[in-house]
Amino acid sequence: MGITLSYHRSDKGDGQFNEDTYGATKSMAWLLDGATGLDSLLIENRSAANWFVNTFSDVLKILSNELTDISSMDLLRQVSDKVRDLYQQQIKNCPADTLPPSSTLVMVREFDEKIEICALGDSRAIFDLKESGITTFGSSPIEDFDNEVLQKLESLRLEDPNISLPLATEHLHSDLMTIRQRKNTANGYWVLCPVDNPFDHMQVIQLEKDEIVGGEILVATDGFLRLSEVFGHCDNGHLLRMNDSQLGATFEKLRQLEKGDQSAIHYPRLKCSDDATCLRVDIL
Repeated sequence: MGITLSYHRSDKGDGQFNEDTYGATKSMAWLLDGATGLDSLLIENRSAANWFVNTFSDVLKILSNELTDISSMDLLRQVSDKVRDLYQQQIKNCPADTLPPSSTLVMVREFDEKIEICALGDSRAIFDLKESGITTFGSSPIEDFDNEVLQKLESLRLEDPNISLPLATEHLHSDLMTIRQRKNTANGYWVLCPVDNPFDHMQVIQLEKDEIVGGEILVATDGFLRLSEVFGHCDNGHLLRMNDSQLGATFEKLRQLEKGDQSAIHYPRLKCSDDATCLRVDIL
């Protein structure tokens, strides 16, 4: 009984800090993909998002071992409350308008003899169900907002075909700020944040263990899923069926594809190289 991680890897992208993290206990596993506010706040000499995801992960591991009988929703609320207090201590001398970090979440938990998957944001869980086949769980309206900005990136390139990706991103700063301001709002998107409580909007699915073909769930950030969703190198079902060696090779392929299009011309995106994380969760 329980779950285990049979594969796990997290690679830093272009940024100074890896703002992804993950963790596991005997009954659950989780992945977080952080985003720092555009004011580049640092906490303890690291990006606010790096601090946030690692602090959330650490607190989640502690409380999940202490509070084994409460619902996932209640567990996450208690973790969030604790992290909120820690965050407020860290920013007490910061300007009042400091933008907080945020993060996606995917959590896989064995609870009440079922497998429960919780998702906030655009990280995904991929699994094969006996009745419906390959299923990708986890979605967010932020993908639509990002696509609107990518269309503006294309317009900039029509005006100046030689514009670099960093300079183009500077031109799009106000558009990116507008997206951040829609975080955890009724007409926006919902993610973890140390000053908000988004859990009423969390996506949750409960599955019988024998529904999941092979007893495997692949959990990944959008940075890793660029392989299927941006570059079209493979589909999510193919990723799910890969062995450890093949998954390792996909990380190298991802960085090769990104490097081959550093200006993001052929495969439009707002970062040349993003943090990328992938876990395989095995149900015991």
